[in-house]
Amino acid sequence: MEIHIKKEAYQEIISIKNKLSSKEVCGLLFGKIVSENIRQIEEIVLVANKLKSLHSFAISKTDFERELATNNNWFLGYFHTHSKSSELSENDIISIKKSKCIWLIITALKKDNLHFYYFKNNCNEILKINNITLCQ
Repeated sequence: MEIHIKKEAYQEIISIKNKLSSKEVCGLLFGKIVSENIRQIEEIVLVANKLKSLHSFAISKTDFERELATNNNWFLGYFHTHSKSSELSENDIISIKKSKCIWLIITALKKDNLHFYYFKNNCNEILKINNITLCQ
């Protein structure tokens, strides 16, 4: 799997990373399915974390459906923040397997700040996406 990120979407990710608060921030990834193995993220949509938690998040069905109805791009996945590490939590693993879409985890750490994951059905495992390209 390969991820292309539009410059504006990447800048939004960096803005979120630079403003990390004590509560987990979350949202949705929208864009294009370029090919079977390439997804292009065009837009990052910040959505309220209905749990208002330090270590977990949930997006309300109402918020999710509203964003799906008003966005002209394909829904590609979710993003959320971790305060200290981009390692997957137990909840992340369960959610990724259920959703079968792209997940972006953002941390404030300089050397380890953006990690994309997806669940590959045919091998029943979660894979980290290492091929990420910034595009216009």
